[in-house]
Amino acid sequence: MVCLSLLRATTAIAQEPAAARSGLATSLLRARDNAERVRLLGDFPGLVDDTLFELCRASAQGALDQRESVRAAREFEAALAVAVRLGSAREQAIALRGVGVANYRMEQNVAAAQAYARGLPLATAAGERSLEADLLRGLGLTARAQGHMGDAIAWYQQSIALSRQMGDPRALASALSNLGVVYRLTGDLRQAGTLLEEARQAAVGMPDVVDRLINNLGTVAAEQGNHEAAKDYFEQSLRAALVSKTSTASSWSNLGLVYIGIGETAKALEMHGKAIEAARAAHDQGAEAIGLLNRAELELRLKREGAARTDLGTALGLSMQGDTRFTTGNILAAFATLELAAGNIVAASEYGNRALQIAQQYGSGALESHAAGIIGESWRLRGQAAKAREWFEKSIAGIESIRNLAGGDEQTGLGFLAGRMQPYQGLLRLLMEQKEPALALQVAERAKARQLLDVVRRGKTQPEASMTETERREELRLAEEIARLSQARGQTALARASTAMETFRVELYTRHPELAARRGEAAPVTAAQAVELLPDTHTAIVEFATLPEATFLIVLTRGADGTPRVESKIIRVRQEDLAREVNDFREDLAKRSLGYRARAASLYQRFFDGIPGLATATTWLLVPDGPLWNLPFQALVRPDGSYLLEHQAVFYAPSLTFLLERRQQQAPPARKYLLALGDPSKASLPEAAREVTELMRTYGAANSVALTGEDAAKQTWIAQAPDFRVLHIATHGVLNPANPMYSWLQMAGTAEVMEARDIVRMNLHADVAVLSACDTARGVVSLGEGLVGMSWAFLVGGVASTVVSQWAVDSGPTSRMMTAFHQRLKPVLDVPGGRGRSRALQQAALGMLHTPGYQHPYYWAGFVMIGDGF
Repeated sequence: MVCLSLLRATTAIAQEPAAARSGLATSLLRARDNAERVRLLGDFPGLVDDTLFELCRASAQGALDQRESVRAAREFEAALAVAVRLGSAREQAIALRGVGVANYRMEQNVAAAQAYARGLPLATAAGERSLEADLLRGLGLTARAQGHMGDAIAWYQQSIALSRQMGDPRALASALSNLGVVYRLTGDLRQAGTLLEEARQAAVGMPDVVDRLINNLGTVAAEQGNHEAAKDYFEQSLRAALVSKTSTASSWSNLGLVYIGIGETAKALEMHGKAIEAARAAHDQGAEAIGLLNRAELELRLKREGAARTDLGTALGLSMQGDTRFTTGNILAAFATLELAAGNIVAASEYGNRALQIAQQYGSGALESHAAGIIGESWRLRGQAAKAREWFEKSIAGIESIRNLAGGDEQTGLGFLAGRMQPYQGLLRLLMEQKEPALALQVAERAKARQLLDVVRRGKTQPEASMTETERREELRLAEEIARLSQARGQTALARASTAMETFRVELYTRHPELAARRGEAAPVTAAQAVELLPDTHTAIVEFATLPEATFLIVLTRGADGTPRVESKIIRVRQEDLAREVNDFREDLAKRSLGYRARAASLYQRFFDGIPGLATATTWLLVPDGPLWNLPFQALVRPDGSYLLEHQAVFYAPSLTFLLERRQQQAPPARKYLLALGDPSKASLPEAAREVTELMRTYGAANSVALTGEDAAKQTWIAQAPDFRVLHIATHGVLNPANPMYSWLQMAGTAEVMEARDIVRMNLHADVAVLSACDTARGVVSLGEGLVGMSWAFLVGGVASTVVSQWAVDSGPTSRMMTAFHQRLKPVLDVPGGRGRSRALQQAALGMLHTPGYQHPYYWAGFVMIGDGF
């Protein structure tokens, strides 16, 4: 050692000072530990200065920029040793920040937090406010990663306050963004969106910061259920990342989750694969673990348990190498789901409880609710009904809590429950197995028509009052572009324009948090309350709940003493098989096939055979679920060979809770009878024009207004419609299956269309709206909401019941049936509180059935009533 020290000293004296300092820096950077660094610095005190510190810091920063986190951590420790020797508080804080960042990237969060905590008072003492703000953000990041959400919020708030004082927009945007992520993880999506939008306003001109913000905004939109807007955000983020050549793993992963949400599983698998590749290329083990987790969860849905187990095992190993907890918790929850599918109940319970512990530490309501649902299912499978129910209820309560903080408007949360149905379905299974159909009815109702129920209970948001003039102009520009492309039938361009509008709406509601949809407690209807809907003993409620492996049927009738009678049935059929059979039957009718009767009889027997309460019921209130929204029940064939419609008037409702709430509303009565719109495109629908003329005679010219040709303009209809009890629209209609709120009805003018989203924003008071157009009953079946399309929009708009078509019907027979319907409807409406809307539709359909040439269900079964058909 003496000879080596002498050699070093001799070499240092012989060299130029700059070269000697560079050599010392190299030795420090390569040192094995801090003791060796201290010895080196003691050997050459004359070389220890700010320049030596900068040589070490610059090398460490280069390693950090190249994502060589292990080397960066070691080299920042070397810079720290120099700073300590110099006694510089500023340089110590800089080095400690670097140590913290390097350890955070390696998911060594305890070590990172210790470095940030050591650096913070040093930065404060040195008066380095910008550095102080950085260290506060670092403490927030590590607190969040370890599950200390309250601490994270406190650190970020200090950083935000300091950034505002400094007038540093970059630091402010970063702190706001990080705080927004914390609120998203804890389930407060409304607050998250507001903070992220504020951060984006502060980050104007900073493309690297904006890129991260866009990705975070996309995640919020996805968790709210707005997949179109989320997809747009993630694609923007991905384009920016590819240009800047930064890691794209997060964007690919998020896009994969969106594709799952819209049902494109092959595309989702591709995205998750790209995310894993990008994470490995960037040596980002945390991102790789998340990518593997996301792919494994999709593989579980696709029944690829072996592939899922492999991905989860790799992901768990990666996540546990660091001390992050949230990713580990989600991986454990996925393992629990995998073990449930494999029948390993004890292992599933163990994984679920480990995930729950992490969720409770982390403060993640979403993970806690998910874990509680898994634990509930494990208890159900072990036959412990009381414990299973307790855990399912905890899970559902967590979901409801998150939903109430989701933000957005009436349309934003349409897909919110789609990925969160497991505890509802688990509790429903349990109650049906326990032969408690009345309680099962309540659970089925808790997961239906939630957005509709919010509108009825709490009222609609009114964005116009809060919008700036610039926002109004932008909304108008986007609406005009959509209308133009709708007419041009340019599907790709129309999809882009619709997505742009969805993104605009998300940003509008995050900029104006006062517009958040008002959501309330979902007290589900009880059997005793639901029976109050039934006017007599000859009316039955038929509620369905479709699960992956079975469909549950619950029938409610009124006994002679007025008490509810509840019957139930479990139909063992896989949901995908049921969907295929229902779609084939509907297509048979729409194509006028002659081979439909066997399937019609089979479906009737499968659902209704063995339910005594239905035998004497002459009116059925159907509450469908899943694929059953597309089933024309009225065309089913009974065992005696007659059609169901020949014995029962039927109508459909999104939920019983919604119907009860709507009935209790005291809406101002509309003053006039009929507003009829027909043939807006000038003679392309001549039957529609004659239909409108005939309706004028039915309701009387003094109480009716007809809009045809050029008079059938969108703004004219919107201005007049709230004053009428009956709205009749005889025009072309087009379903947008990608985004049902952009489905539209043809109005006057070359670019005049009325979209479903236009109707949602109205305040209508009609008893009945009739959409005498093609495919107006069709839409997208959304888990937790029902059939979302034009009929849903009219219900949100305030109409009590809507008559819509399930397939394209010839204009001649349509006009004939609609005229007959209105002739039977008017006497019902003439009587205050009159009942018989669905019976009026039944009688009109039977008239067609008994008319030569129109006996096929194609002519009379295509129209259904949705809403209050009593």
